[in-house]
Amino acid sequence: MPNDRPMRALPVVDPNAGMRHASEDDLERARALLAASMRLESVECLESGPRAEEFARRAIDERYDAVVVAGGDGTVQAVPREVLGKDTALGILPFGRFMNIAKGLGIPMDAVEAARVIAAGHVRRADVGEVNGHVFFETAGIGLDAQVCGAAAGGGHGSASRGGRRTARTASASAARATR
Repeated sequence: MPNDRPMRALPVVDPNAGMRHASEDDLERARALLAASMRLESVECLESGPRAEEFARRAIDERYDAVVVAGGDGTVQAVPREVLGKDTALGILPFGRFMNIAKGLGIPMDAVEAARVIAAGHVRRADVGEVNGHVFFETAGIGLDAQVCGAAAGGGHGSASRGGRRTARTASASAARATR
């Protein structure tokens, strides 16, 4: 017997995401597209209070069909460990600066187009990695790789050149230590 109940989704919105891949009205347009095809219980904001993984646990505990994350890679990355192996799907609306996870999964970089994919119910499995209980979509780095990536990320919002200089200094210092 087919299930005629509309899909329930818990949106999680990170208002601090970089917005590189979205326009100002894209969140409302994406929300309207999703609301036309599924029941959106509430829009949660991460500005203060629970973090994305806590909302993902809530979505599972309350039997939501999906948790839809509107944010960047950091917000999205917090969810997979919670939904892994569960019946709750992860939807991604790309609102961050880089969106490496969405790119790697073939999700449209336009948030409204990504909402269309979610609203149409397109779900697919994705490979993940796990190291010491940390689930990840992309890559895991140790040693110089982790140090360089950490230095680049430490540049702060809107300061790619400062992060790049820090990365170059870190890589140079690490290489100098390695050759001694």
